[in-house]
Amino acid sequence: MLDAPSPADYPPPHDIRIGTLCGRGKEIPGYVRQLRQWAPKVLHVHGKDATLDPHLLCTQGVFARGGYHQDRHPGLGDCNWTDILSILRSHRYTGTIDIECWHDPIYRKELEMTGQVHALRHLQQARGGRYIPPPQEIWS
Repeated sequence: MLDAPSPADYPPPHDIRIGTLCGRGKEIPGYVRQLRQWAPKVLHVHGKDATLDPHLLCTQGVFARGGYHQDRHPGLGDCNWTDILSILRSHRYTGTIDIECWHDPIYRKELEMTGQVHALRHLQQARGGRYIPPPQEIWS
């Protein structure tokens, strides 16, 4: 998403890997900075997450043997989906979030559906829970 064309496809774990900063304290995560910049152009969101190994990343960099991250289901990684969904809503995003989790090293094969359901529930809670319509008299 660094130079996102119009329209944009948003995969949070890709940006969490790009924007990770080593040893700089409490900075805004890279995926939040990228999303704030490109949110008006987002037409599709990948529902996946990533867990980073900051020690490995800072000591061996992005070419660390075995990798410095693991792809995960939403809610099991380092992405803050409440922030992601809040930013998308503030820019009137009405598209889907397609859960893509076949790379999760733990919830795979016979546990795939368990991970999928966990991801769905996590995303529902991150967006604010179950939709409750306002009472009719408010809009009358």
